[in-house]
Amino acid sequence: MIHGDLRRSAADQLRTDREAPARRPSIGAYTPSLAGDGADLDVEIRQPGLLRPLTSTELSGGALRYLLLAAALLTPRPPQLMILNEPEASLHPDLIAPLARRIAAASQRSGVVVVTHSQALVEACRKAPGASEIRLEKRLGETIAPEAETPKWIWPAR
Repeated sequence: MIHGDLRRSAADQLRTDREAPARRPSIGAYTPSLAGDGADLDVEIRQPGLLRPLTSTELSGGALRYLLLAAALLTPRPPQLMILNEPEASLHPDLIAPLARRIAAASQRSGVVVVTHSQALVEACRKAPGASEIRLEKRLGETIAPEAETPKWIWPAR
């Protein structure tokens, strides 16, 4: 787990705005892994008291983000490495622990790197078997990991 002073770019987060691909109507089809933009997420949520199911267009940004993350983490064809940049962004605090459990389960099938500022997510992920934490700090414009062992670079001969 990487935790520290990193900046997030708009390109590396799942979109949940009104025009997000995951909110557009689509024909339901099985895909073995979630598309990078979430366009193939096909959900309906039934809730007691509602006469019809809710679709992705009606979900809050946090609820849609959690479902996108869950779909990515539960894929039947996991990648060798999955990097999640601030997955807790816009989630309800009650969803942090379930997200951490999904991350821990996914880490048993593939490498997972989580970049976060959320101490709650760090604490919840720390409980996973094999989890490790690398704290990052920014000093004089350089991002460093002061508590981690410095890698030994061996350059090939020319």
